[in-house]
Order: sequence, then C-alpha cells, then structure tokens
Amino acid sequence: MAKEYSWGKFKWSRLGYAEAMDGNAALQGMLRGKAEGIAARATSMLAPDGHDVPAFRVSRCQGTLAKGFRVSACSDHAKHAQAKHKILTRAALSSGG
Repeated sequence: MAKEYSWGKFKWSRLGYAEAMDGNAALQGMLRGKAEGIAARATSMLAPDGHDVPAFRVSRCQGTLAKGFRVSACSDHAKHAQAKHKILTRAALSSGG
C-alpha cells in the first residue's frame, strides 16, 4: 500500500506524484531543457581535446518515483575531467536550480 503524507488539507501520495510527473509533457520538456543546459555548460568548461565526439549526453532514466533525465560523460576526456575537476557538478551548481 502506498504511504500517504498530509500537511493540513494537502495530501501527498507517491502514485499521484509519479502520474503527474510522467504524464506531463511540458514538465518533461522543462526537465530535458535543464539537463541539456547542464550538458552545454559542462562542455563549455571542458578544455578542447581535438576530437569531434560529443563530450556529454542527456539520456532519459527511470527514477524511484518518476521519469527524469541524466547527464553523463561520453568521451574519455570528459570522464577524466569529471573525475579530476568535477565538471558536471560545477555545471549543475552554476545553473542556479
């Protein structure tokens, strides 16, 4: 059985949250836009390596409650920069939310 929480008149349920997140195309588009913005900022922070390979990719993922988007490193150069300099973390924090 799904656990329910309430604050005053508001009742929150996990199933309702998942349905609202997964079924709303505008919300999914906003999440994709934020993920692509983080990938673009991380790519701009990355030093050029001379290859014509995308450094970061945005992929759809299934979270615990709802679907979302994940940004991950594609190239070895980007993976090294993430491990050494935390490029994705800095890009996500600079996005402002």
